[in-house]
Amino acid sequence: MLRIGEKMSRVIDPDRCISAGGDIYESNEAMLMLKPLDTGRLCYVLLRQAIDSRLEVEVWWNHFNNVITLMVGRDDYEVTVEFVDPTMARTDLVERMTQTVQHLRERSELLLQ
Repeated sequence: MLRIGEKMSRVIDPDRCISAGGDIYESNEAMLMLKPLDTGRLCYVLLRQAIDSRLEVEVWWNHFNNVITLMVGRDDYEVTVEFVDPTMARTDLVERMTQTVQHLRERSELLLQ
């Protein structure tokens, strides 16, 4: 399937991210400037941290229509969630993305059986 948008796995390394104060930052510099990850990068980092490494994880952010697609899969089957980037308080956004990732984690565990 053709995906339009920015592929988050190409723009961020989850292993280099820093968690502080209930949020995630790309670097120490970003943390000092209080510049947390944008929604697409946040989703990718949360997914990569939560999902078993045997499964492929990808997040696409289509900047044209502001739609974010989260995909978790293996071989020829994948679980996908798609939504418009929500406008809300940062704490609410982090909580909502964490819940979305948890939902995908629960569904993706079936892929490992």
